[in-house]
Amino acid sequence: MFDFSGKGNNGLFSGGKNQSGTVHQVKVSESIRNPDNGKDGNVHYWFDYAQALKENVKGLIDSKDEAFRIAAERRAVNAGLRAVIRDLLKVIREKDPTNPLLDKKNRDRLFAQFEKEEMDKVLKSTGAKAWSPRERPAENTSE
Repeated sequence: MFDFSGKGNNGLFSGGKNQSGTVHQVKVSESIRNPDNGKDGNVHYWFDYAQALKENVKGLIDSKDEAFRIAAERRAVNAGLRAVIRDLLKVIREKDPTNPLLDKKNRDRLFAQFEKEEMDKVLKSTGAKAWSPRERPAENTSE
């Protein structure tokens, strides 16, 4: 028996001073004290369930780490593509200052057109439901 009254108990469940004087007692079953006695399989079920949850958490942590790695790779690829685009725009600006690609609105329209075409291809090939991609944040780019 455990005494959760708070009187003379300095443990986790002491709860400070007990004003009412009520004593709460918990009886620990034999199956919890000795789960190998064969009386109660519930302890084994919950122990196995807890172990499965522990393994599930490990898998989720691994998935999170993989997602962070993929996100970092995508950021690096996007940064590389932005650098190439900046250099190409610099060369276009020097060679043909009136080129329509120098206008950001034209580039955005071109990007949106090809992004939509690619998304439609992917959705059609996978049979997935149509969805709208997230709004891209405004980028700080030089025109």
